[in-house]
Amino acid sequence: EPGLYFAEVEFYEGCGLVSNTIEVSEFTTPFLDGSNAVLCPGGEVDISIVSSSLDAIEWQSPFSGSDTVQTVTEPGIYSVIVTGCDVEIELFIEVELTEYSVEIEVIDPEPTCDGDSILISATPGLETYQWFPEGSEEEEWFTENGTVFVVGIDEYGCELSSNQIEINFE
Repeated sequence: EPGLYFAEVEFYEGCGLVSNTIEVSEFTTPFLDGSNAVLCPGGEVDISIVSSSLDAIEWQSPFSGSDTVQTVTEPGIYSVIVTGCDVEIELFIEVELTEYSVEIEVIDPEPTCDGDSILISATPGLETYQWFPEGSEEEEWFTENGTVFVVGIDEYGCELSSNQIEINFE
């Protein structure tokens, strides 16, 4: 148990010694936290050291210094050497770029005339879809000329923008 400890030795009645007092603290194994460690396009991930107490922090390349938090803008494997309770530990974390992307395509590319509608579909599997100029489903019908694209949100909260399609009714 953590706390203050000392020893008391009695050699015979009335004659004893008391040792110095030492403090015992709990050492928890440190780890790196990267909030899911998934990087969104154009985004960043903060990597932080989680520990009860450390004596030294030495980030490995491409980082340097002894801060408890580093910011990542590229996918990769990152490491830091930490020392606590005279124990040196190298910690690793892999930051990956989201595997999701979103593309849109016209389902029926046949020419269309004024008054018709055209169905455009987005890559399936995203959490939400926000079409521009309007719509929120995986597939949407459009009835007016203009530029169409969608912004999808993946399971990690990454905002992904699609290609654009120009609609021209004849």
